[in-house]
Order: sequence, then structure tokens, then C-alpha cells
Amino acid sequence: MTPWVAFADDDDVWAPDKLRRQLDAIAAHGSAQWSCVGSVDIDVEGRVLWWADPPHDSDLSDELLRRNSIPGGGSGVLAATGLARAIGGFDESMSNLADWDFYLRLAQLAPIAAVHAPLLGYLVHADSMAHNIRRSDAEYHYMLKKYAQLREARQVMPDTVQWLLYLAGMAYNGGHRIVGARICLRLGLRHGHVRSLRSVGMAFVPTRVYRSRYRRGAAQIPVVWKKGVEEWLRPCTPTLQDEPLVNSR
Repeated sequence: MTPWVAFADDDDVWAPDKLRRQLDAIAAHGSAQWSCVGSVDIDVEGRVLWWADPPHDSDLSDELLRRNSIPGGGSGVLAATGLARAIGGFDESMSNLADWDFYLRLAQLAPIAAVHAPLLGYLVHADSMAHNIRRSDAEYHYMLKKYAQLREARQVMPDTVQWLLYLAGMAYNGGHRIVGARICLRLGLRHGHVRSLRSVGMAFVPTRVYRSRYRRGAAQIPVVWKKGVEEWLRPCTPTLQDEPLVNSR
């Protein structure tokens, strides 16, 4: 039996040194038994759309009861095989949030060693199962019930606003803009997240306007992250092979 197991969705991409850097991070930590990395969202042409740095705290036992803060969905984690077996593997009744559920249980038994670098390309496309909003929300409520006693014992409240923001973003990105608008309306009226009310109107603007807004968001990605991922993503992405790397100035 191999001592380590890593996970990757078939539409995501790893940096060549991802696993090596994770093993080094675990060794440097001393007591960690699993690791995650930084990720960037990419489109089907390999363009970098967004970024996500992993948590700096190595104890995520409370954090993952509150919200999912592990970047990259199911593709960024490496774990000790014995630890993965000890928690019973994935909950086979779940699909969209099975990775969050799995990481939550890992965190209850062991600290994590994060690598703060863009070592994962997470593909964003409308056909991914993550854009099944109804299924994701059903699994979220399943997790609320599943861990209700543990949250109560740890005195941790779920971050409902963060969850709905994520869900609204997935709805918009998956082309379900009316659904996204309803979620934003719920955020504003029921949860007091007034800024979400501005996003309601995005359901009714031309597609080019929405895409322009998304590109403006991509401009906020730190240059070092965008350049770092394009360097290793370039060989397997035809669109990037003929494009210059982002200006580092």
C-alpha cells in the first residue's frame, strides 16, 4: 500500500512539482498528515480567471465546520493513506461536496501543511457537476445535519453568507443567471449582505457585459501567481503557447 494518496478531477491540471512540494511541506511541518496547495481558476483555453490561496492555519478542525476553505475542489489535496482509510474515505452518498466532507473529517484528526503557491489549475466550465446548484445546496444541508452535534460541541456556526456567495457565483458562471439573481436577492434581503443586491441586475445584462466584469476580476490576480501558473501551464495549453507571459512590472 502506498503511504500517500492524492486526488485529481479529470479536467484539472497539476504543476509538475505539486506533489514534491506537498511532501516537503508535510516533512517540514512535522506532525501534518495531509496537504493542500494554492489554485487558479482557468477556462477551457487556459486563461487564468481567479486565484485562491490556502489557509495559513494548520488546524482547520473548526474552519472546515464553518466553511470550505480548501482551494481547488477535489484536486489539490494529498493525504496519508492511513489517515484517509481511518476516516472511512469519501461519503459515497455525496458528489458535489464530497471533497469538503472528506477534508472536514481529515481536519478532525490531523493538521494540514499548505503550500502557498499556484500549483493547481481548476477548470471552470458550465458543464461541470459543480454547477448543479440544486444538488450542491441539497448536499450542503445534508452536511449541516451530519455535523450538527460536532458543531454544537465545538461551538461553531456555519458561514451561510459565504456559502450563498459561492453558490451564486457558481450559478452565474454556469449560465444560470436567474438562479444566481435569486440567491443574491436572498443574501441581501434575508442575510443583510447589501452588496449582493447589486449583482441581481447581472442576470439581465448582455452576456458581453457580464464577461467584461469577470475579466476585471481576473485583473486582481497577483502577478506572481498568474506568471507562475502560466509558466508550467503553457506546454499543455495551445492558447498560451503563442502568448507572452504576463508583464511582471
